[in-house]
Amino acid sequence: RLLNDAMRRHTIRRGVGRRRVLLVALDGDFLPQALCSGDVPLAAYGYPRRSAVSDASGGMAHERTSLRADQIARRFVWALIVSDVLMAALAFAAAYLLRRAIPIPEPAEGMGPLLEHASMLVIHVLSLLGVFFFADLYSLSRASRVDEVSGISIGCTIGTLLGVAVDSLALRDFVVGRDYSRMMVFYAWLLSILFIGLGRLLNDAMRRHTIRRGVGR
Repeated sequence: RLLNDAMRRHTIRRGVGRRRVLLVALDGDFLPQALCSGDVPLAAYGYPRRSAVSDASGGMAHERTSLRADQIARRFVWALIVSDVLMAALAFAAAYLLRRAIPIPEPAEGMGPLLEHASMLVIHVLSLLGVFFFADLYSLSRASRVDEVSGISIGCTIGTLLGVAVDSLALRDFVVGRDYSRMMVFYAWLLSILFIGLGRLLNDAMRRHTIRRGVGR
């Protein structure tokens, strides 16, 4: 974090990352007070004045565009949440099938059907969603691939551990809560990282394609 902060300060000193304010001379009545003395003629004579009607229509158009962009951004967030839910559930189901197929450390002869593990599946999915929410993994701000993979891995690790703790407390009166396969939990953790990462890649590709078409800007 110290190295990251030093790099960020160095970048800002070079002028990268600062917001530039573009002041357009549209009204000579108030711009001379905002500009320096040498720029007053530019404000007074350089640009034609716009009418109040055109200003109002431009403001309404900008407001409509911003509102549409916000709506599309919310749809992207919901699509990301739905993708995470489906991929986490699919990862848990695949972990169950994988445990039944691979006899490591021993054959899974005493495992019940997948329907008996539905409560564990729901807890697993909700635990991951809760951790992802508090880790701010549903923000649409741009992040590097390394940061996103790291966030998904850490989120799945904490979410899986949290799900195991909840299973031990909430399902201790049931057979599945007392005698579940630890190897299946390991598979669920590993496959959750893989499946959720793939789902987010597909979601990001769809979002980029939509933005290239001019929607959501």
